[in-house]
Parts: sequence; C-alpha cells; structure tokens
Amino acid sequence: MLERLNKVRKENPRFDTELVNYFGNVMPELLEVYIDGFLFDCHIGSKEVARLAEQFIKNNKGENIGFRWSFDEVINAVQNYVNLEETEFYPEDIWVWTNVKYGDMGHIIADTPTILRIALSELTDDDYPFSDASQRAYCWLKKHIAKSYIEQEE
Repeated sequence: MLERLNKVRKENPRFDTELVNYFGNVMPELLEVYIDGFLFDCHIGSKEVARLAEQFIKNNKGENIGFRWSFDEVINAVQNYVNLEETEFYPEDIWVWTNVKYGDMGHIIADTPTILRIALSELTDDDYPFSDASQRAYCWLKKHIAKSYIEQEE
C-alpha cells in the first residue's frame, strides 16, 4: 500500500491536500478528532472536539444524556485531586471522561467526587492493556464518531 501511495504522491503532488480536503467535506467531525489527535498526541485538546462527545454520552438504558457537568465544574473539582499541569491528559480529556463515567455509572453512584475519582483513576491506570490510559477519552470519541459515519452509510 505504501508503494502505491508514494506512486500517487509522485504523480500528483497535491494528493495529500486534496485527500484531506475531501475527508473534511465528507467526514468533518472525524477529521476534527484526528486533528486533535495529531496536535495533542492522541488526546482531546480542544473544547470544540470535546463538545462532539456530548452526542455519544448515554446512560445505562442507552438514552443520550450528554454532559452532566460543564467544563468549569469538572476542572474546578479535579484540581482538588491533581495538578493538571503534571498529568499526561488534557483538561478536555478529563471533562469528557468524567461525563462518560457518569453515563456508565450514574444509575449506581451520582456524586461528583466519586465519579471524578473513578475517571482520574482510569486516565492514570498504569496497567491499562491497550494503549496509554491517558488517551482513553480520545480513543473512545474517535471510535464513536467513526462508527456514526458507518451507521449513516447503512
């Protein structure tokens, strides 16, 4: 595949630009997520991309519940537990992941400190087996957005 890609690039120097522009027209939200991934090392680093997560946060019944807590509420609360400048994740990561965890567990536990500590624990889990645990929110969002495009085509 790389050989073919390099051949196309050699024959058409604008191929990469045209491909990205096409991708942006066909799947703009997914491109936004990939741009954040590129700029922020597979993290959610912008509020624009973090806001895309709202449409995928569901409760245990599969109902869309969106964000339970605002960005400022999560960031103000998380500062009681960690110094964000010393973490591997971005503030937008913890904002998204805390709200995802509320969707997953809000029917069992609803208090902010517990949900926040669970989210922090998962974003800093040293033995997370798939990739860097601090990238969970980004990987979760990328998967859901890509899946939404596939479902649109069906």
